[in-house]
Amino acid sequence: MMAASAAGCDSDENDPPDVAAVAYAVTVGVTNDVGLLGAIQFDIAYGGDSGGFAGAAGSARCFSEVPAALSSFNDKGSGVLSGALIDLDGIPTPGPIATCTFRSRDSVRPTDFSVTVVDASPPATDMPLPEFPVMAVTALERAP
Repeated sequence: MMAASAAGCDSDENDPPDVAAVAYAVTVGVTNDVGLLGAIQFDIAYGGDSGGFAGAAGSARCFSEVPAALSSFNDKGSGVLSGALIDLDGIPTPGPIATCTFRSRDSVRPTDFSVTVVDASPPATDMPLPEFPVMAVTALERAP
């Protein structure tokens, strides 16, 4: 069964898995126009009462929404997931960045998540970003 709080709660770590947990596809994206990004690092934090990102540690079930980008995702536990994308040709903004699977017995809303940009840089290191990117949950759907 899933724990009552987000801390340490990941339905994939339970044996057997919590069949009552519903899977959600959580898409995060850059919401402002900062031109092209060469790299972006971010944290997604869940503030709800129960649930967890699917997959543990480096096997978090996420994928990049930027086809040519190299990506890495890490479920840190306690409701926090870190992600990073690199694309030397540039990641267009605004737009979707990544989609992750989140499982919960409770209903989940976009406002249950906060997204913090840890670091960002343009494709050409000699050009500064016009402003720092802002990220948010841009789509939330029940996963099939």
